[in-house]
Amino acid sequence: MGVELFLNLVKSSFNPDLAKALVSAFRAEPLVWKALSDDNALTSFQEFAALDTRLWQPGLLAVFSLNPKLAAQDLSDPESKIPAAINNRASKTLDTIRLTGLEPSTLEEAALLALSLRGYYSLNKSWKDVYTFLSTPRGNLSLWRSAFACLPPLAPQLPELAQELARTTPLAHAAKICSLLLHSVDSTPAVENDRFQLLVNLFSGTSLDFQRECLLQLKEKESAEVLERLAASFLAASPQENASEKNIASVPSFEKVSELRKIAFLNLAAGQQEEAMQALQSAFEQLKASQALLLRDLAIELEKTDPEEARKTWEEVLSLLPEAAVYKEEYAEFLLAHGELEYALDLLEQVPSSTQKTLLLLRYPELRATLKLEKEDLQALPTRMASISRFQNESDSLKAARYAFDNKDYALADELVSKTLRISPNDLDTLKLAGQIKKHTAEIESAIQSSELVALFEPDNLTNKKDLANLFLQTRQPEKALDIYQELISANAEPSRADLLTYADIAIKAEKPDLAIPICESFISRDNLDGEALVTLCAAYIGKGDEENAITLLDQTSAIAPEKPASWLALAEIWTKLGRSEMAMESLKKAKAALPANPDILLALGKLYYENERPTEAISVLKQAFQLNQDDPEIRKSLAKAYLTHGYLNEAWSVISPLESDYTSDPNLALTLGKVMVALGDYQAPKAPLRFAWHSSKSDEALKAYANLLLMQSSHSEGNTGADNKELNQLLEAVQEKTQPDGSAFDFKVLAADIHNAQGKIETAYKAYLDLLDQPDGKTPRTYFHLQHQIGLCALKLGYPDVSVSALQEAVLVDPDNLDARHTLCEAFAAADMSEESLAAAKATLQLAPTELDNVLWYSGFCSKNGNEREAVQVLKDTLYLLPDEQALYLALARAYLNMGYTAETKETLNRMLEGEDISTEEYVKVANIYLHMNESAEATRIIQQAIANNPQPDFAEGRELIYTVLRLGDGASALQLLVELEKPLGNHPCFPILKSDVLVGNKQFLPALQHLEGLLKEIEFSGADLAFESYASTALGEGIPDYTRAGVLYRAAQLERASGDLAAAQKHAGQASALQSDQSENLLLKSELAFALRKSEKLDSTLELLENNSSSQVYQDLTRLLAVNALVERDQNKTHLLLDHFLARQAPSAIFHASRAFLALPESKWSQAEEELKLAEAMLDHAYARSALESFNIQAHFTWVWEALAVAVAAFEAQAWNLADKCFRYALAEIKINPVVNQQLAEYLVEKARVANNARALRIVKHMPQPFSPEETDEQIHQEQVSIAGRFISAAEMLPTLKIGQAVFTGRWNEGEELKQLVRNSRQAAQVLSVQIDTETIKDITAAFPEDFDVAYQEAILQLFKNPAVCAQKAVNLLESQPKNPCVHAMLAIAQQADPEKAANAIEQALEIWPDEPDWHAIAGSFYENSGVYDKAAKHIEDALHILPKSAQYWQMLGDVKVQEKDYHAARDYFTKAIELFPGDPDALFSLAVINQQLGEYQAAIQCLREVESIDPGKSIYGETIAESHFAMQDYPAAEEQANRVLQLNARSSRALLVKIKALMKRRQYEEAKRVLQSARELVADPIPFDLLGIELDATAQRKTGLGAALVLAETHPDNPLVLNTLANYYLEANMQTQAEETLHHSLEIDSQNPQTLLMLGRIGRRRGNLDQALSYLTRALAVNPSLIEAYLELGQTYQDRRDSTRALETYHRAIEMVEKDPRAYIQAAAAYKDSKDYQNAESMLRQAAQFAPNDPVIRRQLASIVALNLVNNLQEAPKRR
Repeated sequence: MGVELFLNLVKSSFNPDLAKALVSAFRAEPLVWKALSDDNALTSFQEFAALDTRLWQPGLLAVFSLNPKLAAQDLSDPESKIPAAINNRASKTLDTIRLTGLEPSTLEEAALLALSLRGYYSLNKSWKDVYTFLSTPRGNLSLWRSAFACLPPLAPQLPELAQELARTTPLAHAAKICSLLLHSVDSTPAVENDRFQLLVNLFSGTSLDFQRECLLQLKEKESAEVLERLAASFLAASPQENASEKNIASVPSFEKVSELRKIAFLNLAAGQQEEAMQALQSAFEQLKASQALLLRDLAIELEKTDPEEARKTWEEVLSLLPEAAVYKEEYAEFLLAHGELEYALDLLEQVPSSTQKTLLLLRYPELRATLKLEKEDLQALPTRMASISRFQNESDSLKAARYAFDNKDYALADELVSKTLRISPNDLDTLKLAGQIKKHTAEIESAIQSSELVALFEPDNLTNKKDLANLFLQTRQPEKALDIYQELISANAEPSRADLLTYADIAIKAEKPDLAIPICESFISRDNLDGEALVTLCAAYIGKGDEENAITLLDQTSAIAPEKPASWLALAEIWTKLGRSEMAMESLKKAKAALPANPDILLALGKLYYENERPTEAISVLKQAFQLNQDDPEIRKSLAKAYLTHGYLNEAWSVISPLESDYTSDPNLALTLGKVMVALGDYQAPKAPLRFAWHSSKSDEALKAYANLLLMQSSHSEGNTGADNKELNQLLEAVQEKTQPDGSAFDFKVLAADIHNAQGKIETAYKAYLDLLDQPDGKTPRTYFHLQHQIGLCALKLGYPDVSVSALQEAVLVDPDNLDARHTLCEAFAAADMSEESLAAAKATLQLAPTELDNVLWYSGFCSKNGNEREAVQVLKDTLYLLPDEQALYLALARAYLNMGYTAETKETLNRMLEGEDISTEEYVKVANIYLHMNESAEATRIIQQAIANNPQPDFAEGRELIYTVLRLGDGASALQLLVELEKPLGNHPCFPILKSDVLVGNKQFLPALQHLEGLLKEIEFSGADLAFESYASTALGEGIPDYTRAGVLYRAAQLERASGDLAAAQKHAGQASALQSDQSENLLLKSELAFALRKSEKLDSTLELLENNSSSQVYQDLTRLLAVNALVERDQNKTHLLLDHFLARQAPSAIFHASRAFLALPESKWSQAEEELKLAEAMLDHAYARSALESFNIQAHFTWVWEALAVAVAAFEAQAWNLADKCFRYALAEIKINPVVNQQLAEYLVEKARVANNARALRIVKHMPQPFSPEETDEQIHQEQVSIAGRFISAAEMLPTLKIGQAVFTGRWNEGEELKQLVRNSRQAAQVLSVQIDTETIKDITAAFPEDFDVAYQEAILQLFKNPAVCAQKAVNLLESQPKNPCVHAMLAIAQQADPEKAANAIEQALEIWPDEPDWHAIAGSFYENSGVYDKAAKHIEDALHILPKSAQYWQMLGDVKVQEKDYHAARDYFTKAIELFPGDPDALFSLAVINQQLGEYQAAIQCLREVESIDPGKSIYGETIAESHFAMQDYPAAEEQANRVLQLNARSSRALLVKIKALMKRRQYEEAKRVLQSARELVADPIPFDLLGIELDATAQRKTGLGAALVLAETHPDNPLVLNTLANYYLEANMQTQAEETLHHSLEIDSQNPQTLLMLGRIGRRRGNLDQALSYLTRALAVNPSLIEAYLELGQTYQDRRDSTRALETYHRAIEMVEKDPRAYIQAAAAYKDSKDYQNAESMLRQAAQFAPNDPVIRRQLASIVALNLVNNLQEAPKRR
């Protein structure tokens, strides 16, 4: 109605030219034209625009639909502001369309896309680089077509946009951009001159390529004159330079040839002869191709001026490229245009099928006599054809549509003309053809619209006006038809007789007979035998209620000449109009007697007999007429109706079938044809003719016939998939209208009840049947049977078995042979628990038709269902004996055996079946499915392969079954391969796009799958007629496969759209599917899942109520589980409890069930139970994942699994089971990245995980610390990505806290001015906010808001951990009162108390009892114990840490440090070495190893380590100082001095370097220099005592005197300095003053009891004095303090030797050697001990080793020579003894 309103509005408000321009502009874009169908929206826009032509623009209508206020602004002004909300919507729409690759589906979306383009200009202040913006991301420019239609009133500087696009668009895409710009012109209301100027303005400043493309695309729309003017304007605006002065753009470059030559040269240079030849060959081919292209362009130019030269040039082109199909096709068209058919045919027979070849067959009908034009070729034509004929002007797409129409393929014609209208919506020839097509497809309203548009554009087209009037009559709108004819007659001074009589006839139908009477009387006055005028006049009188005048007319006709058939026929018609059928028959009998061979009279008489229920006479007369004229369709139609009424079905079909392809010419023919088909048992083919009959005629008979057909289709299909619910609703409205005027329309009331029943409205139908049964018309046997049968069926479905039994018994009494009624009666007996009666009735039904296959199969199924499998098996075996070739019996028997668990018998039965012949593809598929049920997929695969081998070219139904079975086998790739193989024979089947989409889904190719449905989606959206694929809707496809209905296609599209991330489109199509099939629970599940995904929880609340009557269905279980996941996502414990107890607990366990139990266990601190439940959930999830890998992909099944993964992820999230949560979130997003609820939950999870990870770092948690979500991206990046995705669908207010808090937690800081309190909506967010440093007041506010929350208090304690450890410790103690087993709190307490190592160690031990696998906690414990001096425990903990993380360099170094404390230097050296192996660049480990090597006398190794650490950690003097000391210890004094100097260059105050330098100088006897350095050093260093002592030594050495005096003076000054005292004691010893030395050393020992040097000297004094026990005591104590003190070992060994204890002496020397391997002194003294024991060989061995370390030591060499001599002598003495 809206379009009609628009047309009337435009015609009445504007002049004709402007009206045409407005209609053309609003028709240019389908979304705009579709929007006009909304009456309310159109009325509102009319009020807005009024008569202001500037406002009547498609773009403003689009903006008005968004925001009426916005439409009132001047949006072409870039300064006009767009509301932020609309800008956000525009941005989201742009993102969605780019993501999905789908064009806008509504005018609002188109407007938003246009506004996003306008926003580009506003942001950049120009159109610069706009092509990049339009072509992002995949170059799909067609996405912008509808937006460009909206653009003219919105875009600033539109010509600049065109110029920028012309400048930057690649040549390959110029045609697409040009098409967009022209679409914006077409969508601008402009009369002819204004439109011309608009084109000039837009394209004058563009490139030649763009101007040429513009002219080419306008060729189909504009006249040659307009194109010439436009081209002249382009030239005038941009005068071209002389071609000789510049490079001509059309000349192709030969860069590719040159490039290939260079490659060939390189190949030759590389010795690659073969590759060089290939490159040269390619260059040659490229050269030929370039030359051919040049010549082809030349030939096309010559065609216009010199055809003969053009022919020669074309021949040259083909000589260069003889196999180029495209050039052959272009040359062939040239030949055809010049009449050379045979040569053209020869060329075209050489090329394969192509779009261009199809177009040539359309353009030149003479080709079709030889070359066949296939329907598939027409269907394959692109929507927008790039090529345009060089010799014809008519649109190729229009030619294709006309060809299909002429060949009576109206569905294809409709499809093609729709394509043409999308390109040229206002082309008159296309509109005319569209109107003709719509009449033949019974889309009368569309036909009227096309005709009205033609009338607007061609007001003088009388033929169109008459067609329009006939259409109005056909739709029972005679008033409008009368208006048209009044206009026609008024406009013609001498109207024709036919027009006048038609006008009269229409006037009578419009209930204005007075207009008809004078016209008819005028004709009768001229010829009183004018039968046509007489009949019309009689009808006028009857219409006026003046039967008397009508009878007077009959008296006048009695004199009609008997030789005129028309007179007799007129007389009979008049009598008939008066209701006097007997008089009409009498007249026609007389006529027959007068003219016995006149077929018209016989036809009229036969029809009259038929109408008066005398079919026998009718058949007799009509057969005579048929014999006289078999070409008259009216005779065939009437005879077929008579045969049908008499039950002669075959005869009826033989008469009517030749007219099958012509049914769209006559609604009555369509009705008769459809009724004959139905009578013959065909319920599919009649749908199209009966639908046409109903939509064309709206007659009661057609309504009943069509409705009953749909009801039969419904009853013969599963559910209601075969009948279109939308069509049934329309029929129901029409049927109910028939029952309104009075209560006598009984048949229509029954029909209405039947439709309610078919739609699943059982209660409504049941009540209606009961009411109808009480009416008198309900008592006729046939009606009574129908009503009782339907009451029985309804009562059974409603759970009233007793009522059902009673009604069905009545029905069986009326028709005892009706098997359907008997079958239902048996079901009713069973439902009423009347098992004996049920079995008896079933057996009686079997006996009624014991060999009828359907009856036997029903009986066996009934027995199996009611627990009598043996009876089912027996009857099937018995029937197989009688009917051994019935494959259905084998299948039923196999299923019966399978139900009984008899696998062997099942296989045996199937094998027997397969041994037979003529096994159909469908039967193979059924066998394969039985094997699938037995979990024998390999055998099922073999069966399918056998089916394919036996039927390599199946029909569509067979191919579809094969493909779906392969998908069920889990082999998506093979299904796709099979589809490719079948695409050529089956690809043009109307259902093929659906099948291909399903297979692509099985291979996870979502966008291609959706693209294959796009054409069908557009047809569904724009066509109310039956679509071709719907005729296959009744076939059951198996579990999980939606049917092939509109609803099924919409359901598939919704699934694919949500899988692709276009959730708005998914919601739209899911809603449409649900509206068409409201009884399909799968649609409800999909809508619910979309609502959940979009976090619209309120839409889920009433979900279960809709399915409460079917609580056992899988969909019901899926819905309850979805609600449980929603409760988990909302963290709603009460709702989770409710769903768990009342629903999930009654179902089979699922991952969601276990996740819910885990979630509920956490608040009660049942950690073990939660952990166990999560393990069970994970196992179920992993099992489902593994199983899915063996199956073809199914979107719905995948989402069911996604919700399970999400449920487990949420529960694991709450339990802080990070690895499991990571895994489950990865599962949930593995295939489908855009799922807002999952994206939102993952974003929130990552924020919380980041908080916990930050805390873990503070608490030194390693093993239980959350790991990164992905190795490819950081968690922060993933968080941003997930927030971005979720934010497209979930409100900004809901996503804001996740975004802002997440940014702060990841970056560790807040943005300036952030309102933190507004972000905190729950305790988790409070804890997250507290994890980032904030001010004290905010901390107080947040903690006060959540005083009892553990996480908030915990996070507050963490904040104090390093700021105020004591406060943190107290808070930790408080936290442990509520969670005493929380290891993190114990660890926090330990770190907070680290100043008290004992308390800290106790706390960390508590933490380790709970988490013993935390290595850093063991390391912390080790450091606490080390600080307490409990080295064994320290070492044990660090060893435990290493057991957990054996490759931790830090732990090895820590263990080395402990071993140093334990004086186990060798072990320490090994651990430091291990640390360096693991972390070679660790300076601390390297330095520790150097120090240990130094202590062990491994000075060279120490220096090597120190050199390495210097390179890693330069600038520290300690490394150089230690190197200098090592050189000095090695007695390499020059090197020691040199190294000391290096250190002093960096740090002149280095005491250690100065000491080494002075000592080195002294060793080198450079005493003066040593003194000078010493004097300077005293002024530089902080502690001069070591230098004072060294000065004493220097003076004593240089002057060869004792330093005792000086030492005494220094000791008086520093009486408590052990170093001074020890030096003094040493001087006492030199002076042999042992008593004084001993006293001094005791005083020193009092000051430092652990000084090893003091203990060593006391040991020496004790040995000298012979006090060996005392010596042993001191020396042992010295070694305990410093196990590497080599002098103490030597002194201890000598003490043992003094005690004649060689064994212990030797043990001591060997300990010294183990400790300091390279010190020769231990070897020398060991040799002496061995010598004293007369063990000369070991003595020699010791001395030889000493010599290796000190090869230049003369003492060692002398001792070795002496001992070797002793050994030689000893050997000589021993030799005689050995003899």
